[in-house]
Amino acid sequence: MSQEKKDSLYVQSVEKAFKVLAIFNAQQRALSLTDVTKLTGYNKSAAQRFCYTLEKLGFLRRCHNSSDFELTAKTTEIGARFIESNALVRRARPYLHTLSLKTEGATTLSILDGNEVIFVSRFLGRDVLDTTVTVGSRLPIYCTASGRAAASLLDDQQLDAVLAAQDWQQRTPETNIDQQQIKQQILDCQRYGYAVVKDQYVMADLSLSVPIYDSQSDLRGAINLAVTTANYSQQQLIDKYLALVQSTARAINS
Repeated sequence: MSQEKKDSLYVQSVEKAFKVLAIFNAQQRALSLTDVTKLTGYNKSAAQRFCYTLEKLGFLRRCHNSSDFELTAKTTEIGARFIESNALVRRARPYLHTLSLKTEGATTLSILDGNEVIFVSRFLGRDVLDTTVTVGSRLPIYCTASGRAAASLLDDQQLDAVLAAQDWQQRTPETNIDQQQIKQQILDCQRYGYAVVKDQYVMADLSLSVPIYDSQSDLRGAINLAVTTANYSQQQLIDKYLALVQSTARAINS
């Protein structure tokens, strides 16, 4: 049974329009109508109508010297309005900036969204390990410190469901894809109040995260500090900066 039949208030055409926008990414910057048809599963007529409407609304445009479609800058408006209006993000910005200046590392605020975390605020440090990770990037739970820290705020049933839904890819040669071990590490984060990962999502990345919960908006997330393994060992990072990252999280929540 479709969602539309189960819920009389559900507007399926809105879902379909967002699905068209969601198929565009860094690897699929420009798509033909045939591409849109294949990637969405819509027939050619429906794909054409959705692309035409999104083009008229300013969310898609034709590529220069091509009939292919690409996203426009207008698509950033929805995310930008969340960033501007969310109280947790606004409170976190100055503290994340200060943390980055004190540590020379990259600092982020991420929030749990379904089976992933989304970066909603980020300040780069002196050593930039992965410039493709920006505000709006979605990262997996199992191989990121921020994901594990945010997931530590879930109850056992919720955690099992999130882990079962992970796409257990070997992101680096060091990525741990043992589900039981990852669950135990998340439970350790519940106990000790922090998560740390090395070389799990990006090689040479060493990240330390503490969970953060905003009771006003019921958002679960994490504050993350990322440095390079060339400058710190895992224990050195914990000894030098754990207390500072934890105090940053407390200040944001105060």
